Amino acid sequence: MTIQMLPLWELVLDGIQVLLCAVILFFLIHNKIKYRRLILNTSPKEYAAEFSNEMRLQHLKQETEKVFDSIVDVINRERGSLQKHYDSDEPNHRMDACVLPGPAEINADRPVDKQSEEDAAEFGEIFSLSEKGLSTREISQRVSMPRGEVELVLRLNKEMRNN
Repeated sequence: MTIQMLPLWELVLDGIQVLLCAVILFFLIHNKIKYRRLILNTSPKEYAAEFSNEMRLQHLKQETEKVFDSIVDVINRERGSLQKHYDSDEPNHRMDACVLPGPAEINADRPVDKQSEEDAAEFGEIFSLSEKGLSTREISQRVSMPRGEVELVLRLNKEMRNN
């Protein structure tokens, strides 16, 4: 009797496997039908609009990456040329070999006019405020001059005093 029971259990297990396969197929077919209904309920215009927007975004992303790559290439080329220029041993290309004329040489042939006197007075005010310990921001507010210009005037004055 045990010998005959074995084929019976095999048949039961085979039946269960077939039943499970049928259930899986049923759910797959059911989901496919639901998906088709969902597709049929949405208009093709919505799909076209989504697809069009996605394509625009991809195109914009690619163009932006191209532009950034070209900018990086230009920066790297310029950096390389500047490095070559800086590393060259030719004296006419080196910054320390450049001799700039002093203020006496620049102003020697230029007549003193009213504008230069006003500039001198304004610069004198900047120097005096700086000696009092005011910051460049405070000085620029008092003399109504951009902060960068005040910093430049003070730096040039300091360099001229050191030389």
